[in-house]
Amino acid sequence: MLLTKQIYRVVLLLNIKMRLSKASFLFVLYIFIGTFLVACSEKVQPESFLLTGPTMGTRYHITVVSPPSEFNQEKLQTSIDKLLVDINQQMSTYITDSEISIFNQLGTNSWQTISTDFFKVVELSQSISLLSDGRFDITIGPLVNLWGFGAGSDKEQKIPDESLIEQTKSKVGWQNLVLDKEKLAIQKLKPINIDLSAIAKGYGVDKVSNLLDENNIENYLVEIGGEVKVKGLNKEGKLWRLGIETPSLLQQGAQKIVHLRDQAIATSGDYRNYFEEDGVRFSHTIDPITGRSVKHNIASVSVVAATAAEADGLATALNVMGFDKAQALSNRENIAAYFILYDNEQSETNYRIWASNSFNRLFSK
Repeated sequence: MLLTKQIYRVVLLLNIKMRLSKASFLFVLYIFIGTFLVACSEKVQPESFLLTGPTMGTRYHITVVSPPSEFNQEKLQTSIDKLLVDINQQMSTYITDSEISIFNQLGTNSWQTISTDFFKVVELSQSISLLSDGRFDITIGPLVNLWGFGAGSDKEQKIPDESLIEQTKSKVGWQNLVLDKEKLAIQKLKPINIDLSAIAKGYGVDKVSNLLDENNIENYLVEIGGEVKVKGLNKEGKLWRLGIETPSLLQQGAQKIVHLRDQAIATSGDYRNYFEEDGVRFSHTIDPITGRSVKHNIASVSVVAATAAEADGLATALNVMGFDKAQALSNRENIAAYFILYDNEQSETNYRIWASNSFNRLFSK
């Protein structure tokens, strides 16, 4: 039993967005192993349990430690499920009568009143777009589909014609969204659609975390599709241990372990979703400025922030920007970012690491 105590650890492998199903599987696996080992320990551990369910095309996983005595697990899960259904009804493009679908069908220069949550997500997205000089853009969907990377896209993954890229770029542009905060309304200045898939899961994590706070739960981990937020301590009474995944199809495991408390983390990368043409790799990450698949040496970038939505959006923005611009932005804006970089073009065996000043300060110990 002493050996069991010594070797016990819980490591969540954070996967990029296009690998959600495996990320969810690994998460459940590690939580199960951790729970089993603690149960075998001679030391009495605090009560903990896992809640899980489908949402946003993936699953949520919530670990709760030492809940209050009046806590009702079944009632909490019901509340969580309802909350996530409501968010989907606001922000899912797969639901024909969702708020976002209605807006995407709306004509130009018309105003639509929207929910507070929907407004907050679009507002945060716009602020990240401004911060990143437009590299984060929730109107980028047509370009992603053009390259064959859109969810449910029937287009072949290949390099589009130059003229088609330029034509499609005219359908993209975050600057053409107008928000009225007082009236909670949104308007488009030209025929564009929005897609919140690069930030909605993070926001869902934050909303679930707020619900747990309202239920006086002080120790928890919430994960949706690889976006994570934690509070308090884990079942061992220690900081939550989260792993940033080795970005390789050849290697498995965590490249970096971070210890978090009352923080969120998200990872964006391109090493699993791409196609090759004439020996050249083309990432699923599309630059809305050029309209092309990004070509840089970033394998993945992870961001630690106060909210999962912020971490989610910033990780995507930094990944699109390329290392030089992302490095400068991270240090200028005090973004806690951890980069895994291809050491020799896009080799899956050689990497180098760079962390921003804020990241180093957080984990200097």
